[in-house]
Amino acid sequence: MKSNGISLASICLLCSAIVVVLIGSVSMEVGKERIVKLWCPSDITLTTNRPLTAGQRKTIAECSKTYHVQAQIAHQARMTTPLWGNLKGDQFEQGNIQSAKYQLTFVSLADYNKAQHTNIKLNKNEALFYCPDLKAKPTTLNIGGQRLNLRSIKTFNLFANYDHSIVQPAFVIVKDIDGFQKLTNESLIYLTFLNTKGTTRENLRFASILQTKLGLSNTEYTSKYLTETQLTPIFGSFLFLGVIISIILLIITTMMIYYKQIAEGLEDRQNFQTMQQIGLSQRETSQTIHSQILMVFGFPILGAIINACFAFPAIRSILKLFSIYNFTMVLAVSSSVIILMIAFYLLIYFLTTRIYRQIINQRIY
Repeated sequence: MKSNGISLASICLLCSAIVVVLIGSVSMEVGKERIVKLWCPSDITLTTNRPLTAGQRKTIAECSKTYHVQAQIAHQARMTTPLWGNLKGDQFEQGNIQSAKYQLTFVSLADYNKAQHTNIKLNKNEALFYCPDLKAKPTTLNIGGQRLNLRSIKTFNLFANYDHSIVQPAFVIVKDIDGFQKLTNESLIYLTFLNTKGTTRENLRFASILQTKLGLSNTEYTSKYLTETQLTPIFGSFLFLGVIISIILLIITTMMIYYKQIAEGLEDRQNFQTMQQIGLSQRETSQTIHSQILMVFGFPILGAIINACFAFPAIRSILKLFSIYNFTMVLAVSSSVIILMIAFYLLIYFLTTRIYRQIINQRIY
């Protein structure tokens, strides 16, 4: 252990780098579907300052006919623009986007009932609350001097991060949205969710042309097909780089372990030969070799797992920048990567142990 401390530390750092790089790159690729789902709850989302005009509806119908796509309006809703801030107990404290953890949006109860096919009724100081990323759901909310009694809901068909921010969206469904719009001094917007039927190529072409025809900017128009087309090369590049870097580090790790075993075998051969001469049996020799190498091999991989745990906050911060952080998803990816790393590490262990034993036994038997 003393004579090989530097090489063991180097192996530990290489294994740590492999685990961290793979967790980050694979999580980004897996989380791509989360972004698409969060940004695009429907095939196309339109964000406008007023309801769709007859001319816009006609444009949608003409484009769908021209490009052989069936386009249907799934939901329409009135919402307030996001209110940035933090939830502290039952208090919502407004702030800016740099310090905010949540963006609060008020939704009309009538639009919620229509989208969910329900008939829920609320009193003046009652509201529904939806925020899937918030574990401890508040039961009351104080905002702008008004206190609301909240009832958490499990599903919300209008849930969308329509402005594509890194801040977690939270929705409050209220009876009088106009009153809360005046209370928060936020603007009212209209969201229109379109579902389309057609081939992937037809849907992609339709979505691209429709944005041009409607004259909407990227902040006002979101398409699932266009978003997937834009995100696939970005996250695919991260995954490619992560895999390439990991392969290079794995090769370096394998070569280091291989030559380390050869060097140790040459150094230990004389010691084992001396022990054989004073009565150490072949079985005891094999047990000693196995226990010694297993212990030495165990420390680097254990250190790599501990280092990955300490690197978790940095990985979480990076994933949050892309709005793809989800603890369950990252935990599943981390577990899979660590299991694969241990399996590969054990494979190297068994292969290099055979070489070590051959060197040890060369002059003994």
